[in-house]
Amino acid sequence: MWIGVLGENLLGPVFSPDNLNGAAFLEFLQNRLPVFLDAIPNIQDIRDRGMWFQLDGCPAHYYRGVREWVHENFPGM
Repeated sequence: MWIGVLGENLLGPVFSPDNLNGAAFLEFLQNRLPVFLDAIPNIQDIRDRGMWFQLDGCPAHYYRGVREWVHENFPGM
């Protein structure tokens, strides 16, 4: 399960497959996360102040496509 916290906004929850893999997580990042972010009022103001994107040690987070997406969308991570 994934839940995001952004300011006073909760995003999700999103239930993932039993065995989350890199391709499924990348699909979430590319297609579902933007929908959540776009629904937040004043999202650009929040982005301008800075956002954190935190991943834990889940193997799906180390999938090459996921790492490339994170580095492109959250430079410096």
